[in-house]
Amino acid sequence: MAETGVKEEDVLRQGAEAPGLKDAIFTVATRANDHLITAREMLKNLQQGKDAGHAFEHEGEEGHQYAETKGSTQVGLDRAFGVFMPAVSTRLWLEKTRAS
Repeated sequence: MAETGVKEEDVLRQGAEAPGLKDAIFTVATRANDHLITAREMLKNLQQGKDAGHAFEHEGEEGHQYAETKGSTQVGLDRAFGVFMPAVSTRLWLEKTRAS
């Protein structure tokens, strides 16, 4: 929101008409869609037994440690599947909205 100059007070006072709010929403939605596309590609690659094809964004940075994967790729996928669950309901809602 800082990139588009949106101020919390303006949103509270002006609601959807706050300057920059629509641009901020578009930016966030676009980034979220890009993340979903990347996650789908990574999942597809992993299910095919290939490398994920994408580095973790913060891998190696201080405070971002990833556990070593033990077992098969499928075990890792099963463990991580919960992360994708919120996207399922969002995706269904978006598809329903587009169909209307």
